[in-house]
Amino acid sequence: MKTELLEKKITEYVLNSSEMDLNVLMDLRNQLRGNKTIMLRTFKTGELVIPESEVVRVEAMKAYSIFHLENGKQIVSSRNLNYHEKQLDTNMFFRMHRSHLINIFQVEKIVSLHERTLTMKGNVTLEFSRRKAVEVKKKLRHLIH
Repeated sequence: MKTELLEKKITEYVLNSSEMDLNVLMDLRNQLRGNKTIMLRTFKTGELVIPESEVVRVEAMKAYSIFHLENGKQIVSSRNLNYHEKQLDTNMFFRMHRSHLINIFQVEKIVSLHERTLTMKGNVTLEFSRRKAVEVKKKLRHLIH
C-alpha cells in the first residue's frame, strides 16, 4: 500500500515537473528504499547509525575509515574501507580509488577525464584511479559534457 502511494507521488511529480529536482527525486527514492542505514563502530560513541544517503564519501585512513557527511561532520569508524565497501549499497556507492568510496549522487561534476578528477559536494576534488576510469565514465555518464 505504502509503495503504491509513493509510486503514484513519483509519477505525478515527473509528469507535472518541467525541471527535475534531484533532491526531491532522491528523497522519494529513499522513501521507497526505506532509507537504508549503516551502523558504524566508533571510538567515542561506540555504535552509531546513520542514513546511507547522508554519506558523501568514505576515506581510508590505514585500518580505519573516515565518513564525510552532507552536514560537514566527519565520523571515524574503527573498520577498514573494504569492510564498509561490502556493507554499503553498490548502486549508490562506488570505489573510485583504493582510498575512497564515493556516493555517486553526491558528485557535482567530472573536472577532467584526462586528469581523472571529479568534484564532490562540499567542493572537494578527488582523483580516481586509471584502472577505474572506464567504470567512472559508465557510472557518471550523466555528468560528462
